[in-house]
Amino acid sequence: MGELCQHYDIPFILELLAYADDTRSDGPEKTALDSVATFAQPEYLVDAFLIESPVPATEITEFDGLSEIAGRPWTMMSMGADMGQFHRIMRFAHAAKCSGYLAGRAYWHGALKHYPN
Repeated sequence: MGELCQHYDIPFILELLAYADDTRSDGPEKTALDSVATFAQPEYLVDAFLIESPVPATEITEFDGLSEIAGRPWTMMSMGADMGQFHRIMRFAHAAKCSGYLAGRAYWHGALKHYPN
């Protein structure tokens, strides 16, 4: 995919959805970091990452080392968190030098309570 993106001069933005392997004891954070490290290798030609928090907002303590591992811009996604949870996620992502954010449901979910259907 990276080669095709280069050929057509478009960025390769990779959305990573890392799921913890039940056989691993080091948790979902390590799984997510390992996934970023793998696809940050030069042969994948990734220009930027879209990443979800690997743990629920209430369990985040840091995104330590993510920018260094990625070695390129990365954007935090809202992963369906509510606005309060997303703000917590973004505080940690900002401290880890994320390049931006994508928020879908975090923004529009509250508006749905005003519509009965």
